[in-house]
Amino acid sequence: MDAILKKINISPVKRNKDNEITGPAIEEREREKEFLLCEVKAILRGEHHYARKDLPEKKIGKVVWIGYPGLTASIGPWMRKITKELDRLKGQFIRLEAWRYFVEVGEAKRNWYFGVLLEEKEYLCGGCTDYSGEGGHGKKLSETFLEILAIPSQTRDASYLIGKLVSEV
Repeated sequence: MDAILKKINISPVKRNKDNEITGPAIEEREREKEFLLCEVKAILRGEHHYARKDLPEKKIGKVVWIGYPGLTASIGPWMRKITKELDRLKGQFIRLEAWRYFVEVGEAKRNWYFGVLLEEKEYLCGGCTDYSGEGGHGKKLSETFLEILAIPSQTRDASYLIGKLVSEV
């Protein structure tokens, strides 16, 4: 049976000593998670190419848009700005929320924008997708960053974000 499964590229279910399912697919997910964590740390230390981008910040009322909406590299300055603001507010009781906004761009395709609300300002970035290579990787990095900060994110349609931006103008 193992020989047949290898031919069709499906691995048999394996269990560890605690009877938990293990195997190549789970191991691959764990390796990817570890890789993403290392990559986010490199961005925060300024060692990753996303961290070396000098991108503009546009203030729209209480919203700070970092980078450009379609540029995945915007996530680096976004992560670094949020980390810098958290360091500045260290030890204070602060309001901290996270948002994931999406817009449908085709059948089963979405563009993603991420926002973190610190006190009264929301820091936003875009350039993430769930259908392209770099944009998809940017989405995974942004989600990993939010996991590191232990901020559960809420998902909303981008119409909510547009309404927020329009009300700030």
